[in-house]
Amino acid sequence: MRALRKIDALSVFFVFSIGLILLLYKYDLIDLSEFELSNKTTVDFNNNVVYDKDERIIGVLNPVFNIYYSEDGGETFKSSNGRLDLGKIQNKENTNIPTSYNWKAPSFYLPEVKSVACFIKNKNSLEVSPIYFFTDVSSYQSELPIINLSIKHSDMFDEFKGVHILGADSWQEDGFFKAWWEREANFTNRGMDSERQVNMQFFIKGELLLDQNMGLRIGGNATRGFPQKSLKLYARKNYGSEIIKNCFLETGVDKYKSLVLRTSGNDNVKTLFADLLMHSLAYGTNVLTQNGQATELFINGRYWGLYNLRERIDCSLLAKKMGGKEKNVTILEGGNAELKEGESKDQKEFTQLVADIKSKESIGLSDIKNLEEKINISSFIDYIIFETFFANLDWPTNNSLVCKLKGEKWTWVLNDLDFSLAYPGKDHVNQNMFSFLSDKTDVHSSLFNKLIEVEEFKRSYEQRVLELFESNLSNGNITSTYEELKSSIGPAMPQQIKRWRSIPSLSDWESNCKDNLNFLLERKTIYLNHLKEL
Repeated sequence: MRALRKIDALSVFFVFSIGLILLLYKYDLIDLSEFELSNKTTVDFNNNVVYDKDERIIGVLNPVFNIYYSEDGGETFKSSNGRLDLGKIQNKENTNIPTSYNWKAPSFYLPEVKSVACFIKNKNSLEVSPIYFFTDVSSYQSELPIINLSIKHSDMFDEFKGVHILGADSWQEDGFFKAWWEREANFTNRGMDSERQVNMQFFIKGELLLDQNMGLRIGGNATRGFPQKSLKLYARKNYGSEIIKNCFLETGVDKYKSLVLRTSGNDNVKTLFADLLMHSLAYGTNVLTQNGQATELFINGRYWGLYNLRERIDCSLLAKKMGGKEKNVTILEGGNAELKEGESKDQKEFTQLVADIKSKESIGLSDIKNLEEKINISSFIDYIIFETFFANLDWPTNNSLVCKLKGEKWTWVLNDLDFSLAYPGKDHVNQNMFSFLSDKTDVHSSLFNKLIEVEEFKRSYEQRVLELFESNLSNGNITSTYEELKSSIGPAMPQQIKRWRSIPSLSDWESNCKDNLNFLLERKTIYLNHLKEL
């Protein structure tokens, strides 16, 4: 009997507690939890709020609704009592959180834009709207496009689940003598477990052109260890859309499945546009390139620096560039032509082609004609020319890509050229890349070393070099492309230097840029001499 009374008392308390919670919700006395936000929503946000862009005010049209807002990317929400003044928003600080073993705190004041995640709730029910994102970029003037990424603060910076910091994974790192860029940390993790939902808003001169939820991962290999990191963006159905409409790159590609916000790789400590410069110089030739443009990035309203918004190589992109279907694309990567995407039988076909050529004591024109039935020789020639002219030392064992459409020929793709030009030093302009390739056994070197033995191929190669030196690699095109890219980011460089302190000064940046230009202008004579020595 005593046990029954105890159960009855617990039941009364439970019912009373539920009733109290419902009353608190009704009269707007407590915030909604993340659990309720994940439930099915029924309130139409757009038809129940008004946004005064001039006054930077978000308000409800009907007092039955209240606006809840977040200053930390949607982590926590506060009540606005129906009127939200963006000018008074104080976005959570995130720029003083170490993001690498050699991270340095920003120097001086950094700009910010006002960024909030918000939703509305019916005061008389539990109905809530989806979460919407507002970013006011009017306080920051830039000739470059501006991107703001809104992401839960903990998804980026929490010790256990934050993907952008040293975090808990670094606690287990016992390699004291490892280079700092090789040590374990949260940001070295890969795969779906390291993907976080993010909202991307893209502005040109204050006009919002893209507002979309996506997946975000850290990008790069060794450069993951850099303080400023590349970020990969994925369109997925569970985030709202499987495509990203192209409103930012003049490429002829109307939509993407993924993009990358690239820090220019190793060049992040030199010029911040070397890789984009080289891809731009190769654009429109027989090799596939990654187009892009410079942008300034904010994360949850806080200044994150200069990035290159780039096409990301995946089956979707390559299918569009080659005029086929995504399901018919095969991609091979690395010196052993490992299967990245597509059919294993295609990989076996390619590696066997190279093995057959490599096994012959000598080859002739008939062998090349047989190869031409399977591979795009013009693409291969352009690929070798650009990689060797730019003198990419992190290639071909790494950063090499070749692809094909079903029933079509193998085509080459430029990828990750940041260890080129004057990055290794001014004297790198004298690097003989033909000697560099001569003793390598990867598939690309092996194929080139055999083909260049054939006089007809060598003449075709030399002729193509001269053609490119008069077009894509002419002094005029090199200089104009360089000046355009350099001038586009020049005004933002002081902020970039203050933010990350990876480049000592603006004069150092100017000097690094000039070194790359000098490399490109001086390289042609040196390259032709190396070619004659073959």
